[in-house]
Amino acid sequence: MTKKEFDLLNRCSNEISDTPLDDLLKQAARHLEKVRCAHIENLFVNFKLARHIYQTFQRLTDEWENIPSHGKPWLKGMIRYFTLSSDLECDFTSPIGFDDDVEIMNACLRLAGREELCIAPEDFDDV
Repeated sequence: MTKKEFDLLNRCSNEISDTPLDDLLKQAARHLEKVRCAHIENLFVNFKLARHIYQTFQRLTDEWENIPSHGKPWLKGMIRYFTLSSDLECDFTSPIGFDDDVEIMNACLRLAGREELCIAPEDFDDV
């Protein structure tokens, strides 16, 4: 993870520390819907990868009570990071728009001891 990615993740984690997990998941669902619509207009938008990221969020929220407390703020921050359409790589215009989201997600999953959920962006090439 680059310093820019970490700084943005840290900001996201701090911004949403008091936000209920269900609210974050709803925000992520709205973002995923925007991605789906953008994919209809531009097939380079990787909806398949975005959907998998969101499904990982769902799985984590279902297992939230089993997540170590030190990992929870970072996992919430990664969900917030996903909802930013113009983070370090624009989600709606670039074929690699979700690669930074995956890098953030994988780092947070490893921190929380959930390495089995880590993914490789190239496994979800949509085009």
